Amino acid sequence: MHRNQENASIPSNGFSPAEQGGTPLEAPTQETLPKKVIRSTFSLIGLGLFCMLAVQQILSFLLVWLIRTAAPHLEETGWFFWAISYLPLYLIAYPIMLSIWRKVPNLLPLPYPNKRLPRYAFFLLVAGCFAVTYVLNLVSLLIAQGLSLLTGNEITNPLATALSSGNLWLNLFVVVLVAPIMEELIFRFFLYKKLACFGGKVYVFFSAVLFAAFHVNIYQMLYAFVLGVVMAVITYQTGTIRHSILLHICINFLGGGGTPLILHYAGRWGTFLVSVLIVSVLAAGIFAIVWWFRKGCPWMEFGERRYTISPARIIVFNPGVLLYFLLVIGLMILI
Repeated sequence: MHRNQENASIPSNGFSPAEQGGTPLEAPTQETLPKKVIRSTFSLIGLGLFCMLAVQQILSFLLVWLIRTAAPHLEETGWFFWAISYLPLYLIAYPIMLSIWRKVPNLLPLPYPNKRLPRYAFFLLVAGCFAVTYVLNLVSLLIAQGLSLLTGNEITNPLATALSSGNLWLNLFVVVLVAPIMEELIFRFFLYKKLACFGGKVYVFFSAVLFAAFHVNIYQMLYAFVLGVVMAVITYQTGTIRHSILLHICINFLGGGGTPLILHYAGRWGTFLVSVLIVSVLAAGIFAIVWWFRKGCPWMEFGERRYTISPARIIVFNPGVLLYFLLVIGLMILI
């Protein structure tokens, strides 16, 4: 994805000249959209995610029932969890979500100069994000254990369960390749087209909240939100999802998709080297985070936005987004 529309303008109805069959106009200026158009934009985004998650859950339940009825032995296979989760999600639920999102116009942001991500910055990002993920995973573990003690019900980590019971090579394929690419397309690429016109802060933080909620478990939500912020910032500032996809792949590899495979085949010295690598990455991550804050977080400066949102509460308080969040909360309680 590239920000190649810098000289294009959007008329007041929210559609680009190309969508209306017209030609590019003069340089854009900050404008105001009708409240109902803004509400509809965010509501349709939430509705699309609600339908995707609801359809996936229903089809997964039906698949589990069918397999347990017709061939219960398949439940013990290494691909069972991924099949019932990802096949309904990306083959059926994902296209349904896209069909709803197509009703939302792709609104252009104000012209904004793309920044180039230096190579050293990418490696620091990997290290910093891994350090954040590691720490927030420990925090989430403590929160989950506290809730388990309060409620008397054990709160399990579905990802850890899947990784421990699944085939190592299949785990690598799904967790390190499929999930990062598909999630970056949903929460960074498509949402950029829909939300970047409202400014970097709206796009970055709202997409990160939606991304965190999509994981539907307390173990992943905290670090998913922070990673969602980082990857959305990179996408907004560089105008491409190439960096965020690679970052997502690296984090998932280090966080569980690839390291178990290495440990399985590496032997004692390989295990030692992996441990040294993890500690080194964590140390580099701490350095990267301190360095970034000392620099004053320059990448969090987003420039002017094309459209203002007033009142700001309509971002969340609309039918589609509320349905999505209620579904996520309900699934967290039930699962």
